[in-house]
Amino acid sequence: MIRRVGSAVGPTTFFKCVKWSPDGSIAVSSNNDRSFRAIQYSSLFNSTEATNEGNEHELQNPVLITAPEPVNDFCFHPASTVECGYILGSVRDHPIHLWDTATGQAHCKYTALDHMEQIATPISACFNLDGSKIYCGFYNHIQVFDTERPGRDSERISITKTRKSRDGQKGLISTLCFNPDHSGLFAAGSFSGSLGLYDSCTNKMLYTLNKLGGVTQAKFSPDGCFLFAASRKRKEIVCWDIRNTGEIVYTLERPATTNQRLYFDIDPWGQTLVSGDQDGYLNAWDITQSEGDRLLWRYPAHSDTCSSVSFHPFEPLIASSSGQRHFETLDDATDDGGVGFAAMDGDHTDDNSVRVWQYHTQTIVGMDAQGQEVGIDNNNIDKT
Repeated sequence: MIRRVGSAVGPTTFFKCVKWSPDGSIAVSSNNDRSFRAIQYSSLFNSTEATNEGNEHELQNPVLITAPEPVNDFCFHPASTVECGYILGSVRDHPIHLWDTATGQAHCKYTALDHMEQIATPISACFNLDGSKIYCGFYNHIQVFDTERPGRDSERISITKTRKSRDGQKGLISTLCFNPDHSGLFAAGSFSGSLGLYDSCTNKMLYTLNKLGGVTQAKFSPDGCFLFAASRKRKEIVCWDIRNTGEIVYTLERPATTNQRLYFDIDPWGQTLVSGDQDGYLNAWDITQSEGDRLLWRYPAHSDTCSSVSFHPFEPLIASSSGQRHFETLDDATDDGGVGFAAMDGDHTDDNSVRVWQYHTQTIVGMDAQGQEVGIDNNNIDKT
């Protein structure tokens, strides 16, 4: 069902997220060193011998895009190709940048200002389906830019009447996504634990879904009928049927008790949802099943937190990334009178890598601890 076909180690800082371009020609990663790396499709794949030996190679000449400050969010322009590709990035204390993935140069900038005429940075950003508009999430409001008009001009969508009002949404808008059915519906999740549904034609809120933790990701199914959301320090990925809004259809559980964003993805055919977890596993669920155990398999993909997964747009491939912050704390005084440090999270293995997996439907082919190829029967898959 899944087989590793490529793997590459990155920089000393961890991978926060990896995403395939709309045409599948490149994958772009966001790293904790305030940079993006645009990786060509072919450079993600190892030779057969290297894969069987469990070896990993350095990223081959990625296009390095350096941001001046930490990156909050990024996404591809819907029309990006290998010849003409762009990513939109939200950078702390700076305007929103549109970068060229071929050259790494900034193409244009969009500036949002607060009430003090200072630059305001969105927590989340995304394009609408045709790429003509940019939607950015801020505290208690959403701003909309025209893609073809860089600069300060934008439209403001208030998501609550007043600060003291109990109506609408509250807090930082942490994630945005559009329904792929071209209805104009989009979802906005907040760190305050709510998920709002909006009509982009009128910019009016239609419904609010609550009883969540701080929402880190929301995504519609390819048919547009279901909405999935994950929250920080919550192990559940919640599914709603938006045709019967307010009713939770089911939840999918994964080990995730961290504040780190752990991104999930849905395959282009709307059959399987895959997510990483804090133990480094890939978890796959059948989202077409109406009831019963939806877990298809759980596979050890990384030796550190699996921070994100991304389905290739038309090939049976999954890209996954890994890594997290490992903190140190003051230890007892050393023999020479100095102060030592000890890892606060105990023994750990740093795994800052991007891996590519080929998935099938009958058997799992993976790598054991010694890097040898092994086959796993579906009945023996770890479903704990």
